[in-house]
Amino acid sequence: MDVIAESKIKSSLRELYPFSEEQLGQFTKRMSLAHLQKKKPLLEPGRVCSHLTFLARGSLRHYTLGGNAELTINFFTEGQWVTDIDSFLAQEPSKNYIKALEDSEV
Repeated sequence: MDVIAESKIKSSLRELYPFSEEQLGQFTKRMSLAHLQKKKPLLEPGRVCSHLTFLARGSLRHYTLGGNAELTINFFTEGQWVTDIDSFLAQEPSKNYIKALEDSEV
């Protein structure tokens, strides 16, 4: 994993709980860094959201289709955790999209 991305993840987790360096190391060694090109999906309708994703660089848009329009649910920016919470918790197919607004690293 990229050193900068790992540092950002550890900082984010430390805001939630005072994890030891060993605990953070165990967590981050199970993670991998992926590149997501602009307009490429992280999630599409019909797929189960099986991950909680950390956005190390870039920005993403979480949206759904309603009638003839795209309805934005959320925007995610660098340093945030990304998921479709309903699909993730229920482990059921999503009704939403999560797409990169720019080249991103997750």
